Amino acid sequence: MHLVLVALAVTAATDGTVPSTDVDTWAVIIANNESNDSSLADLEFADDDGVRYAELFAALGAEVRLLSVLDPQTQRRFPKATQITHPPRRNVVFAELDEVFAEIAAAEKRGMSTQFYFVYAGHGELGPNREGRLTLLDGGLSRTELYHRIIARSPASWNHLIIDACHAYWVVNKRGAGRQGDHREAVESFFAAEHLDSYPNTGVILAASSESKTHEWNHWQSGIFSHELLSAMSGTADIDRDGAVSYLEAATSVQAANAAIADASVQLRVYARPPPASIEATLLPYGKLLARATLLFEPGAGGRVSVRDARGVAIADVNRDGEAFFELALIGEPPFEVSRGDRVATLDAGQNRMHDLVFTAAATTARSGLDASYRQHLYATAFGPSFYEGALAFAGPWSDRWSGWLGWAPAPEQIETRIETGDWRPWAGWAAVVAATGSGIVALVSTVEANRLHRDYEATTDPQEARELRRTVESLDLRANVLYGVAGGLALAGGALLLWSWLDEPAAVTVMPQADGVAMGLRFEF
Repeated sequence: MHLVLVALAVTAATDGTVPSTDVDTWAVIIANNESNDSSLADLEFADDDGVRYAELFAALGAEVRLLSVLDPQTQRRFPKATQITHPPRRNVVFAELDEVFAEIAAAEKRGMSTQFYFVYAGHGELGPNREGRLTLLDGGLSRTELYHRIIARSPASWNHLIIDACHAYWVVNKRGAGRQGDHREAVESFFAAEHLDSYPNTGVILAASSESKTHEWNHWQSGIFSHELLSAMSGTADIDRDGAVSYLEAATSVQAANAAIADASVQLRVYARPPPASIEATLLPYGKLLARATLLFEPGAGGRVSVRDARGVAIADVNRDGEAFFELALIGEPPFEVSRGDRVATLDAGQNRMHDLVFTAAATTARSGLDASYRQHLYATAFGPSFYEGALAFAGPWSDRWSGWLGWAPAPEQIETRIETGDWRPWAGWAAVVAATGSGIVALVSTVEANRLHRDYEATTDPQEARELRRTVESLDLRANVLYGVAGGLALAGGALLLWSWLDEPAAVTVMPQADGVAMGLRFEF
């Protein structure tokens, strides 16, 4: 099945204003509303997001494969898309990937530079062994398959992963995959191949809330992260005006869009890692789109702006601080409606300037609680050079910046130590360590109290009170010394038991970024 998304592509004008590129691009987009978990409701707009990603990449001249089942509303909104979609089943996904990789390999042999985008919008889940996987119609695409059947097989010069799904972080970062037997070299090699650092030409960008959920908004008829990322890649995040959006520019733009959301359960945090081979790698060279329909924001033209096309599709939102020029590529069908607060303006294809638009009053409607909150807080924080430089300063030096999460890590309960009941040694070892910690704390409290009472003993002039204080101090000292001894013994015993068990089974150190540093721990699997 060779599907080139010509039905959605709009031919760019060749007026010489956009620099040419020698990079050939392919995109495989999976957009699946359905859930394989009966306790999890189907999504409404993953299919819409899939079509919007397809339109963006097709406009760039990419060869696009769209795997999605469009619901009736989406089919009416995007009638041409129904001609080129195929269902996101496992055999279809891997067949499409085989064809794409063959085409990329042929282009590489011709000396072309190539880039491959893998985009997923839909449900994510954690499997029985806590391995992240992406939901398809007939099962899932596991983290192992993502690495071994997609990333490792891609012959492209550069790979870009865009994932908008629950538990998306655990699809690209290892969590609790089982290890059995004594084949340590094979196991270490296997898991070494399942880490982004093993693929220096591969970058990833995704987002999740503190509950590992992603969210949709009916007003945009889109997933919040997908809409914000599509807006960023259309030029709103281009700080240096080089006609390309980098991973850091896109990530900080999404971060700014969600900065004012106070409710942690719905506030998104972006995870972005550019290809290690080039930390300043381009996520999307949107400059090729600027020969089509654009909206130029000149200095002073800041504030919150929303843009829809003739189909009613929300194609971009932005809140720039007005410090510098930027240009928004309009991907959709003209005419376009630009909203600014309660006022709207209309523009057609071609080059448009924000200062030239004539705004008129728009009708208002009642809003639900969450809808009103999103309207008030999404894009409430202005994005621009100042926010971008602040994000760079907060993230630290380049060696530390790409730990991934910008100012946030998964909730502590997501980083868990899992021990099965087949071996008593780790259970006994950890019990001893916990008991040692408790004994040490009680001993320390006793020491502090004894020191306080000793000062009272030295200060008192009452002989009877002095005798009582001395007896109490001696009792507390004795208790503290005994507990210190108990704590030390338990700690040694617990450490010995854990070391004994570790000699039989490997342990993994986990280091997860936090807003104020890192959280470190050990993960054991038996």
